[in-house]
Amino acid sequence: MRRSCEAFFGIFFMLGVSFIISEGVYASGVGGYDISSGENGGSYLLVDGEIIISGGEVKVSGESDVPLRVIGDSKIILSNATIISSQGAAISVDSGVKAELILDGNNKVEGEGSGAGINVGFNSTGSMATLIIDGEGSLSATGGTDGGAGIGGNGTKNVDAINGKIIIRGGEIVAIAQKNSSGIGGGWGSESILDSKYSVGSISVDGGAISATGNGGGAGIGGGKYIDAAIAVNDGVFKAVYGGQYAAGIGGGFCSNNVIIKINKGSFSDIKGYESSADEMMGGAAIGSGAKMCDIDTKVTMSIIGGSIENAVAGWGAAGIGNGAGNDIESNIVIGKDAGITRLYTDGEKMPLEEGVSVEGNLLQAVFSESVDMSAEKSFEVVNYDDESEAYEMKMPKGYRAFATTVEKEASYSVRGSKYYADKETVGKAEEKIKLNVASGAIMAYSGLHPVEEMPERKIANDENDSSNIMMWICVGVGVLMSAIMMYVICVVVFIKKRASYRDNL
Repeated sequence: MRRSCEAFFGIFFMLGVSFIISEGVYASGVGGYDISSGENGGSYLLVDGEIIISGGEVKVSGESDVPLRVIGDSKIILSNATIISSQGAAISVDSGVKAELILDGNNKVEGEGSGAGINVGFNSTGSMATLIIDGEGSLSATGGTDGGAGIGGNGTKNVDAINGKIIIRGGEIVAIAQKNSSGIGGGWGSESILDSKYSVGSISVDGGAISATGNGGGAGIGGGKYIDAAIAVNDGVFKAVYGGQYAAGIGGGFCSNNVIIKINKGSFSDIKGYESSADEMMGGAAIGSGAKMCDIDTKVTMSIIGGSIENAVAGWGAAGIGNGAGNDIESNIVIGKDAGITRLYTDGEKMPLEEGVSVEGNLLQAVFSESVDMSAEKSFEVVNYDDESEAYEMKMPKGYRAFATTVEKEASYSVRGSKYYADKETVGKAEEKIKLNVASGAIMAYSGLHPVEEMPERKIANDENDSSNIMMWICVGVGVLMSAIMMYVICVVVFIKKRASYRDNL
């Protein structure tokens, strides 16, 4: 049973099992760890199989199954530490508490049962913990086998499943959920949480390198099962972020109500929503919401102001950026001119960017027609129609038909390679209702890519054709007129010479 440190200070001083670490003091073997204090000292107690840190700066090294619980604002340095918890979360930060976790060397934490790898607390009053992760080291954080995020909420199916405030500023982080939770974010909640007054915690990333894998309803980064998501990215490298069953890679989990995402900067690659299958068609968006599994549609509010997104794949039936399969509610999504999207793929049931997404830059998307055999992975290039030096390599997953990519210019593009092509298209700002010269519609329309055997000769748009015809007839007219004038001049000259010759002979 957990009790506050203050209630036990006197007792533990008398029993000799309380440790108050002051500057320069070093304690070895406490709970199986080596612990030393920082400049301002640090204090902890060994209580009921937990090391309880009540404040100051504490450095933890070594390996043990004794979890750490932070009940007061603290700075904790993990230096080549391994915590495989014997009870609950490996590290837990109580609601209302701020903890800074500095990574030094290689570190590993793993929750037990329904415990998160690192639990960032949230309680029934709405009070939440704040966890700041920084440093030059690495961290592997894994939730318990019965639920719990790698970093975030527990798997307790109550309000404790909501994550508090998570701030990542540095370090190399791998976060994994083992059951119904997110890699980073929400744990395993319950349907009652959706109807409650509680708001979601937040995830903010300002730096570092992150990989995250959700499980059974949890996003890679974002909502857990029945838990909403609020994510802000100002920088950082995201590679290999995968959603669990029915969840998005980044965004909503199983039956999340609301998903709020703001990306100002950062590098994203290998981002995947839950794959599902062609028969089930219940995939999650790469970035956005999971599949619709409850009576509600998940509301997505998203702005991608900058950064780069590369090799992002939605699950079957889902959009690349936007709604998961079955979610048809209109989302509020803006993609800024400084955001780069390369190789964003869907199966074609939904386009990579659904209708209504506001695109401020030059972005092309298209879908192969049903007549094209997509049973195998397809490689091709998107090429500037008039300047083939501008080309973008694509590698479509097996069975998928639609792709999107940011292009350099507001120009016309086609597809070459693998015996497929696209009719000439013009791309540009979506709000200008950019026309497709052959396949009519706005940028969100299906353009219809066909087998090369059906490829017609290069077409010229009607307005270009009309202009060309006018110029041609003008040139013909001018040519005829000039020819007539020249013939007239020649005839006059010949006539004058003949007349002069005739007079000379008289």
